[in-house]
Amino acid sequence: TPWPTTQRPNMVAWMVVRNDATRYGEILVYVFPKGEAVPGPAQIESKIDTNPEMSEKLTLWDEGGSSVIRGNMLVLPVDNALFYVEPIYLRDQNTKMPLLKQVVVAAGDKIAWAENFGLAMEKVFGVGEEISSITGAPSASDPLISAVNKVNELLTQYKSQIQSNDPEAGQTFEEIKRITLELEKYKK
Repeated sequence: TPWPTTQRPNMVAWMVVRNDATRYGEILVYVFPKGEAVPGPAQIESKIDTNPEMSEKLTLWDEGGSSVIRGNMLVLPVDNALFYVEPIYLRDQNTKMPLLKQVVVAAGDKIAWAENFGLAMEKVFGVGEEISSITGAPSASDPLISAVNKVNELLTQYKSQIQSNDPEAGQTFEEIKRITLELEKYKK
């Protein structure tokens, strides 16, 4: 849970409650340095709204007979950086279940979106650049890379499950949340 101040949109702390078996219920709070302006979720939402490509598409989708649903923004601390991840769903007038349309990823001053998490990460870090470069080029067997790849795989699975009204979609989403919370251990 990101904590912005009441007077400003900057984040002053980030809190998570662990749900792994050995540390279930343990609360972790990361307080950011006072002199450091850490963007809060509202500031990232504003970046999405003012990004020409994103705002144009969101407006077109919303006016085209579909409802745009902006999912919960996840703020993930990885290494010495924060990643902001927000799924964008579309729900047609005739269907009850929304479909995953895009995933927004923001890190530092960069923001991008794509059809899935992995592609959005590639856009943020450069076309063809390995995601592994964010942590000093670990091997493909590195737990961080494995976790990112698993989240990407689960997001694709979740999109498919939503499209087919599969009741297992909720469990897949919970697994995505669990893995993203585990990424917290990579915070130095």
